[in-house]
Amino acid sequence: MRSVKIVGTGAYLPGKPVSNDELEKHLGGIGKYYAELITIKQRHWVKSLQTGELTEKNSDLAAKAAQRAIADAGLAANTIDMIIMTTTTPDCLCPSTVTFVQEQLAIPECFAIEVNTSCPGFVQGLSIAAQFIKNGELDTALVIGSEVQSFFFQPDFAGNRREDIFNMFMFGDGAGSVVLKGVDEDQLGIGSYRVNSCGAGQEPGIILPGGTGLVGNDYLDPPRVYQDFAKVKQMGIVMLERLIEEIPRWTGLAFESFDKIVLPMELSILLELMPKLNKLKDKTFSVVSRTGYLGSAFSFVALDELNRQGIIEKGQRLLVINLDASKWMYSYMVINWG
Repeated sequence: MRSVKIVGTGAYLPGKPVSNDELEKHLGGIGKYYAELITIKQRHWVKSLQTGELTEKNSDLAAKAAQRAIADAGLAANTIDMIIMTTTTPDCLCPSTVTFVQEQLAIPECFAIEVNTSCPGFVQGLSIAAQFIKNGELDTALVIGSEVQSFFFQPDFAGNRREDIFNMFMFGDGAGSVVLKGVDEDQLGIGSYRVNSCGAGQEPGIILPGGTGLVGNDYLDPPRVYQDFAKVKQMGIVMLERLIEEIPRWTGLAFESFDKIVLPMELSILLELMPKLNKLKDKTFSVVSRTGYLGSAFSFVALDELNRQGIIEKGQRLLVINLDASKWMYSYMVINWG
């Protein structure tokens, strides 16, 4: 059975970054305190702060990140056998946004899958693609995470509730992508991984409204993000504790054996929740302070920065961790960089 190697990465963040000062000024001098709580300094939005118009679609962001990943891999787009896109903010419910991305990439035909998922999308998307490549059914796959969360923020922010203001400081837009290819180098590529959904019986912590089940649809007019902040913190600690206990058992690897650990939040927030991780602080990496929370795109964007800045080198071992605060999932993936 072949190994599955990441041969290219790409990312795209739309427009100029929106700083805390700029956003606070637009809100009439309120809100910066919220960003400082979660150590976010800026975020990128496709929604214009001045006009409220969306300047790009999710498929645009995804296609630009994908083009960069394909170029980084040194491949032609028409050699891609499969596209998997993960997102919670598609262009529309139907057709699948991944088909618009395929069209922008000028790929006439391919195996295409869209997964409706948030933060675990990196592990979910790569693990699905890896199975097809390992089994020899496909040779090359493009996996994308892309979000346009600013859709849920209103152009006239005055009078918004504290919850809405906090979400504006917290979330950003962006896309990231990787190209996977089958190789014969046994020691390189995707290692062990796991996604665990542990939210049965628990109320959601975050809801993006708009489906047919009417869940959260009182947040539709105007569209807003529902978030139970107390629940998110409570369940976040539970999931982190489980990850810390389970990863060494699942992988047979101690945390100290990883060269880099990609975190789902800034280190200072993580250490506040889990002080026992202090000994690993020199190994950790996060882009949240510069991008805001990016949902399914986060780990893709972080990996692209690690790659392009030469922070990770061939033969190093990487651990990617994700937490999903919507209906409570956590995931990890071990990558032997090559």
